[in-house]
Amino acid sequence: MLIFVGVGAFTYFGGSVANYFVAGELRGVLERRRMENQIGKLSDHYIICGFGRMGAQVANELEHEHVPFVVLDFNEDAIDIARFRGHLALKGDAEEDSLLRSAGVERARGLIAVLAEDSSNLMVTVSARAMREDLFILARINRESSESKLMAAGANRVIWADGLAGRRIAQMALRPNVVEFLALVVHDRELELWMEEVPIAKESSLADTDLGSTRLREQTGVMIVAVRQVNGRVFTAPGPETRLGAGDIILVLGKREQISEARKLASIADADQRSQT
Repeated sequence: MLIFVGVGAFTYFGGSVANYFVAGELRGVLERRRMENQIGKLSDHYIICGFGRMGAQVANELEHEHVPFVVLDFNEDAIDIARFRGHLALKGDAEEDSLLRSAGVERARGLIAVLAEDSSNLMVTVSARAMREDLFILARINRESSESKLMAAGANRVIWADGLAGRRIAQMALRPNVVEFLALVVHDRELELWMEEVPIAKESSLADTDLGSTRLREQTGVMIVAVRQVNGRVFTAPGPETRLGAGDIILVLGKREQISEARKLASIADADQRSQT
């Protein structure tokens, strides 16, 4: 009887343990497959590499803006937190090409590298740039000396968090009202006025014209704050003689519906509609 009970108990216990691990593995495989299927349907999204404090804040901002994104992190706890918050998240090394492909880097609008180490962000930038020459890459650095390396590796923008915070604190002390107004325009979702970027498509009627000829303000009501040309030159408070070209970006201030109309004028869809009519 003792042998019978002991063998039975051991068999039951062993089966329960095996079932736990097998079921856990199966759940993990099914969860990853579900994530990959959902990610496979995404396009024009962002890839966030790193889900620490900064990565989580970036994800919150993108979620508020209703912009799709995918989180990548090698830390299992970080991935669990991201998934608990309802984010699409994949566990793995963001430096690996296979993981970037799984995140849809070929269809992504941009990549945001906010890993803890500058060297990791550098390698992610190198990998992503090798896979996509036209991908927008924003990288975080902890040391100012790393900026030139990230830019040389292919990053479009580099953010030194400490330097940015220091400049903002100094400007808040020197020009509190100006900084507060700009913060409201950029970050306050309840504010009537918004500041946005409006890219000019190649097929748009705004391309290869003078700003005055577009009558953009008269047609949409937006205020044109600046123009950034493809060559990197920036015109603040641009005049009517400022030349616009395909790929240029207009920085505008206005209401949501006004900005939406400006985007239509600068978009491919609007150009196609005019050609059909």
